[in-house]
Order: sequence, then structure tokens, then C-alpha cells
Amino acid sequence: MGKIIKTTCASCGHEWVNKIGCGLMHGSLGNIAGLFSEEESERIREYMTRNAYPLFDFAYRLAYCDHCESLVSVPVLELKDESGRYVGSCKQCSRKIEIEDIIEEADETSCPVCGRASLHTEDTGLWD
Repeated sequence: MGKIIKTTCASCGHEWVNKIGCGLMHGSLGNIAGLFSEEESERIREYMTRNAYPLFDFAYRLAYCDHCESLVSVPVLELKDESGRYVGSCKQCSRKIEIEDIIEEADETSCPVCGRASLHTEDTGLWD
């Protein structure tokens, strides 16, 4: 079950609400493949045909989109027995998010609006 988090900047007051984690439908690699670009989806499906029991890790993760300067939730897939890692696009501007834009600790990240390191996250709900 995923979490809904609210990220707030204590300096400028800007807020973002994002869903992170994964739900029941994300237990199938076939369902996950459709969350990525057409080219990436095809590579994921090829991987599925080569592996009867594919090992993978999937979750929506918090990321910084440097194009629209926002905190967004993006799908991230890691194929365990290959070096494949896939990161989705920003849902606001459709630009590709790079792996280095994934936020590990929001409390240690600068606010995209004011630039101060004063972000705070809190859990506000669950999703599936």
C-alpha cells in the first residue's frame, strides 16, 4: 500500500501533495510496463519474455522536475537480475525525470520555489 505525503516549505509556505510507494496492481510487471514510454515499455516486455519469474522493485518516488520546478511523484522500476532502471516522466509537464532527480530525503532537499533547505514531509493518507 502506498502513502500520500504532503511536503511543505517552512520558509515560503509552498505545498506539494504526492503519492509514493506502490499498490496491489503494481505486483505485475505487465501492469507496470504501461507507466513508461513506449520504447521503455517494449524493453520491459522483452525482459518479461526472457524471464519466467522476473525479479523487480517498483515504487512511485518523490522527485524534483527541473523543467516545471516542482516536486512530483514518478514511477521508478529496477530490474534486479539486469542493470535496467527506468524512471518515468513528470505528470505536470511530461518531461523525462533523471535518476539523479529522485529525492531520497525531502527534509535534506532545497525548496524548488525559494531555494532554502526547509522542506518538511508528513504522511496524510494511504492509497492502493
